[in-house]
Amino acid sequence: MPSVGGRSQYIQPESSRMKIYLQYALLKTLEPTSGDRVSEIGLCLALCQFAEVYYSGQRFQPELPDYGLSEYEGEIPVTPADWYIIRGNKRVFAASPYDKRIWISSPYHQNAFCQSVMIGTFTDVWAEYLKEGRCLGSLNPIGERWPKAVSFRQAVLPHFKYSLNQDVIRRGMIGLLPPKVIGVFGRMTRTTYPTLLLQAFGRLKKDNYTLLLGLTTIDQGISLPKKKGIFYKSSPNRSMDRVYNYCDCVVVSQYGDEWEFCGNLKTLEPAACGCPVILQRSPAREESFGKDYPFYLEPGVLEGKDTKPLYDLIHKAAQATPEWRETLSQKVLARHGVKEAGEYLKQLLTQHT
Repeated sequence: MPSVGGRSQYIQPESSRMKIYLQYALLKTLEPTSGDRVSEIGLCLALCQFAEVYYSGQRFQPELPDYGLSEYEGEIPVTPADWYIIRGNKRVFAASPYDKRIWISSPYHQNAFCQSVMIGTFTDVWAEYLKEGRCLGSLNPIGERWPKAVSFRQAVLPHFKYSLNQDVIRRGMIGLLPPKVIGVFGRMTRTTYPTLLLQAFGRLKKDNYTLLLGLTTIDQGISLPKKKGIFYKSSPNRSMDRVYNYCDCVVVSQYGDEWEFCGNLKTLEPAACGCPVILQRSPAREESFGKDYPFYLEPGVLEGKDTKPLYDLIHKAAQATPEWRETLSQKVLARHGVKEAGEYLKQLLTQHT
C-alpha cells in the first residue's frame, strides 16, 4: 500500500485486519470543511492503522484523493463488519448488529446510549463524567450514569507537525519585515479570549505584534475592527500547518460549558505544529498539554477587563525557542498522532471483542 504521510510501515497485512464500519450522520464523503468532519477523518486514519475501514459503505482509502469516497444515489448501505461506529445516524445504527454497535456520544440519544456496546467520547474526562452520571448539558441532560463510556481520543491529521525549516524562515523574517504574529482561529463571541485580545491590541501593536484572524464564526453584535496590523485570512485545512508554523502563538477561542471536557482540534492542531497555544485551563486540555503547561489562562480572566494576564502570556509565548516548540509538537503527537491513536484504538477494540 502506498505511504500515507510516511506511515505505511504501521499498516498490517489485509488478511489479518479487523473490519470497521463508520458512519457520521448522512454524509457519504468526508471533505475537511468543518471541525467535526476533520475529527472524523482523523478517526478513520487512526483506525486504518490496524483495520479496513468502511465509511458510508465504501472502503476508506487514505492513499486516494477524497479517500476513495464518492457521492451516490440511494440510502447508505450497512455492510458486514466487526464493529459499527455510528455518530448521529439512527437508521444505520438500528440496522447494525446489536452486539457490535458503538454510538459516538455527541449527539446524545438515550436509546442509542442504552443499546450500544460502548459509548465513544473524544476525551478521557468526557468518558469519566458520563460514567459518574454528571449532567453535561445537551450531552447528558438528566445526568444518567453510563458505565460503558470509553474515550476514543482525537487524532491530528498527519500534516500537522513542527517544521524547523519554516520556523527558521519565520524567525529570520521577524527582524526584516513583519512583526510577530498572533493567530486567532475559530469562534468569536463576547465571552471568548479573542474578544479580550482585541482590547489588548493597542499595547500589542506598539510592541510590534500583528493579529492574523481566520475566524469561522462571529456572533451577531460583534464588529471586527479594520485597523493596521489586523489581517483576515481563511485557509483550507490542508495548508493550516504552514499557517501555524508561521505564527508565534495562537489564542484559542473556547466556547460554551462543554469546553471543559469535550475534544477540540483548534487546540491540538497548532500545538502539533509546535505553536504555543494560549487557552483556558480545563480537565480536557490538561489531558493533552499537562497540568504544568505554561500558557494557561486561569478561569475568571474573562470576567474582568484586565488584559495584562493575556498580554503577559502572549509576550512569553512569542519567546518560545525552536527546541521548546519541537518538544511541544512531540508531546501532543505522542498522544494524538495518527499512529499513536491507532495503537490505542486497536487495544481498546480488541479488549471488547
